[in-house]
Amino acid sequence: MDKNSICVSTISKMKSSYKDEPLHTCIHLLQKLIKNIISNPNEPKFRNVKKTNEAIKTKILCIKEAETLLKEVGFVEDGTELLVYKDSNTNNLSILVKQLEEVEKEIDERKLKNEILQKNLEAKKLQDEI
Repeated sequence: MDKNSICVSTISKMKSSYKDEPLHTCIHLLQKLIKNIISNPNEPKFRNVKKTNEAIKTKILCIKEAETLLKEVGFVEDGTELLVYKDSNTNNLSILVKQLEEVEKEIDERKLKNEILQKNLEAKKLQDEI
């Protein structure tokens, strides 16, 4: 099984296990982290994810599959508090970004549909009151 199909399975598990809002936040921040590596492949600071960082803990690693996902595309544990991307090839990262963008788009579309549905319900309620 190649890395991309493993990511698909992990992303699917994330989508089915978490509510939209925390998942959206996690995915958005994962994309930022990964895009920084892609844009600055020789900058070591972008290749390190400090697991003890409060924002990382509460917005990314609160979704347990997020760490699995990072490891599936090439991040490795470096001690107890760092995940490090040591690979020079960023192709897997680019593929993951595209996959995450699709999930983010799904969440955004679902949110928009829910907002439209809510407005329609409110409009119908007002109409019924008249």
